[in-house]
Amino acid sequence: MLALAGAATAVLTPVAAAVARRADFYDVPHGYKGHARPTPYLGGAAVFAGFLLAAMAGTGGGQRLLAVGACAAGMLALGTLDDRRTVRPRWRVLVEAGAGVVLAVTGHGWEVIGWKPADVVITAAWVIGVVNAFNLMDNLDGAAATLAAVCAAGTGALALAGGDGPLAGLCFALAGACAGFLVHNLASPARIFLGDGGSMTLGLLVAALAATATSRSHLGPSALAAGAMLVGLPILDTVLVVVSRTRAGVPLLTGGRDHLTHRLLARVGSARRVALALGVGQAGLCALAVAGVQRGAPALLGLAVLCLALGAVALGLLESPRWNVRRPLDPLGAPIGLARIISRLNVGGPAIHAISLARELEPLGYRTTLIRGCESPTEGSMDHLAQRLGVRPLRLPALRRDFGWHDVAALPALVAALRRTRPRVVHTHLAKAGVLGRIAALVACPRAVRVHTFHGHSLTGYFSPRRSRVHRWVERFLARRTHRLVAVSEQVRDDLVGLGIAPSERFEVIPLGLDLNPFTVAGEERVRRREALRRSLAIPATATVVTLAARLVPIKRVDRFLRVATMLAASSDVMFLVVGDGELGDELRASAAARALGPRLVWAGWRHDMPDVHFASDVVVLTSDNEGTPVSLIEARAAGVPVVSTAVGGVAAVVGSSEAARLVDPADEAAFARAVQGLLADLPRATAAGNAARAQVARAYSLDALASRLDALYRSLLGPTASSEPPLRIPEPGGFAIDAGEGPPRRGAGPVRSP
Repeated sequence: MLALAGAATAVLTPVAAAVARRADFYDVPHGYKGHARPTPYLGGAAVFAGFLLAAMAGTGGGQRLLAVGACAAGMLALGTLDDRRTVRPRWRVLVEAGAGVVLAVTGHGWEVIGWKPADVVITAAWVIGVVNAFNLMDNLDGAAATLAAVCAAGTGALALAGGDGPLAGLCFALAGACAGFLVHNLASPARIFLGDGGSMTLGLLVAALAATATSRSHLGPSALAAGAMLVGLPILDTVLVVVSRTRAGVPLLTGGRDHLTHRLLARVGSARRVALALGVGQAGLCALAVAGVQRGAPALLGLAVLCLALGAVALGLLESPRWNVRRPLDPLGAPIGLARIISRLNVGGPAIHAISLARELEPLGYRTTLIRGCESPTEGSMDHLAQRLGVRPLRLPALRRDFGWHDVAALPALVAALRRTRPRVVHTHLAKAGVLGRIAALVACPRAVRVHTFHGHSLTGYFSPRRSRVHRWVERFLARRTHRLVAVSEQVRDDLVGLGIAPSERFEVIPLGLDLNPFTVAGEERVRRREALRRSLAIPATATVVTLAARLVPIKRVDRFLRVATMLAASSDVMFLVVGDGELGDELRASAAARALGPRLVWAGWRHDMPDVHFASDVVVLTSDNEGTPVSLIEARAAGVPVVSTAVGGVAAVVGSSEAARLVDPADEAAFARAVQGLLADLPRATAAGNAARAQVARAYSLDALASRLDALYRSLLGPTASSEPPLRIPEPGGFAIDAGEGPPRRGAGPVRSP
């Protein structure tokens, strides 16, 4: 059965990968994964199918396979849904507990107390623990599958020693299926991932088989010790992560490089060697479990105490400075110093980007100093986001948006700040910080890697032709002295290449990353928050609402929005909501178009409850003359709200092609009004299309993907050529997957954002 399962799974795994690719079901590189490219999911489906085929061929099915297989199929469905859309932890635990109850009631769980209700509770807790232990162990290629194979083989040996041949057959079928999967998963890089669907399924199967085999030993409660030894290393890893993150003050659901696998990887250097080491260690524990069961309860308990003592020693060793790699070290043996410089933390995507990265990159081994300038009174501030994330920026009062004599003080202040922090990477954002920050880096730390992100650009359409030419010359001069230029969209990159700032190969396109979990609320909670927001703004519950979320500045063309609103108001009963403020606020509120709209136009100012704003909106619009990656449209798309926008900058990359999105020529305001009317005319259909695209938007603009890409970029530039000629290609980082099974890191930890 072992060979049959291995062969079947080895054949089925490429089929599962092809199905995943066809369904666009990929693991996109996140902040705690080493893979540089999206990797197909559905490895768990191949393992489960190979196991079932071999088990049915060897045992002919039977009640045991039916009960265990049904529960495992439930785990596969739950985990796959979690990979695709994200399932809240409490629902996962409830389903896992339900599977444990089914196993116990059907006689395939723990039978160690002799009182059925107690055995049911023990089985449910056991299933929850083992399933999540394997889910956590799926953080390095081959780790979960190797341990599952060894645990299953050890359980099979125990079943054979106890004379239960059919159970041993199921165990060896699982071991063989895992071995067949490892042929593809331990390739470099991995060709397919288990995902939550696979790791949770393996955890359920191992939990069920181990509980059944050890219960048949008739050793009473001491049999629990044998079960714990059969899955000893996954349990050790879970305890290690809890202890490590508790000591570090890090939320337990935060992904990180603090697992047993990562600490071994730092010592042995490859995923295959780590898998081998884990397999050997777990095989030793399985041998002790079999020996203990054969010798009786006293010997088993003595071996369990020995294993506990060894586990405690291992925890102490692994948490020592020499082994603790919670923060991966750079070649100099310390966290990588990173200075991120931004002109100001005004409301908008660049500020969200800079603040969030200060937090997101820290677990990846960076010590970030966020240096920021000052906003004007009407721009709004993202300081509330920094406070929520625990980020403390260094404020330089002389660093401001506009150019003037204060820049004479800003440049030496930046030089002094960089000399104090001595970063190895200096990453600048926005035009002013990009100019002064890179000049300061050349003076203060010339050997540091210099990176600049264009979140858009102000090289055309903002200033006089003469001043624009000067700005372009400055950007070209600095581009030649920057190791890598980053554009938030292909359109932004192409614009900059067309303006002669730098050739295309000097750019890296890295989209904006946001915490979009707050925008994925659905059901009654969404309705409640929609109604509450409307009540707070005196908007009728039954009204149709068209929303613009933007700074009230010239480039956003809010005047265009007001004229479009006037056209719509003449032919339909629609209300209009403007969220934001800025230098043109008073002028726009006093305009003739605004007065003509009267009470149908609501000025909400800056708000921190942007998810609720989108829930309360029926259509979100953007009327800008230029955009990099518009946050308001990303958030609207994540909330499933239909959008209409001018076709400028990186907007097309955000909205894509969908029945829930319309792009219009900026010069054709009548077409803009017709596009909004078209969505409102069939709003249920547009909303359904918007909801269908939510998961795709969340994956494309996740914080984890952003952190992963920047981590790969920084580490590639910190090579031997980083201080001289900037390298033009980014190598793939190693080919190992980290925390693939932990679910979305920092779920719910992100703040509610303004536009």
